[in-house]
Amino acid sequence: MDGADGEAGFRIAFTSTSGTLRAVITGFNDSLETTLACWTDIIAQVQSRASKALLVIDRTAGDPPPPRQLEQFVDTISGQGLESIRIAYVLAETDVVSKVEVAEIHGKEAGFDVRVFASETDAIIWLHYGIA
Repeated sequence: MDGADGEAGFRIAFTSTSGTLRAVITGFNDSLETTLACWTDIIAQVQSRASKALLVIDRTAGDPPPPRQLEQFVDTISGQGLESIRIAYVLAETDVVSKVEVAEIHGKEAGFDVRVFASETDAIIWLHYGIA
């Protein structure tokens, strides 16, 4: 397992198996800037490992950015290669899932194959359904 240190109080541990990149984010995140910094690291790993699927486990503390900023987040990461892979995003804090689903909606509208989950097991089943 290897990892990347974030500048804003987060850490990401990456592992890869069978074309799927697993990213576990820990620390603190409550801003658009931190969210973008996390995803900049994730995108770099997806590209360097030529991943076909992405499982993100978000164990960070803090509230997600507000809906307007989540829409801006999706716009910012569009066109960086994630549209070609399936993305499952799991929140350890299940009470914030509904707050992050707005990013899922915007992501789908932008061409991402993405879903937000409260359960890692459910995310893994969805992530691999239909993938050869």
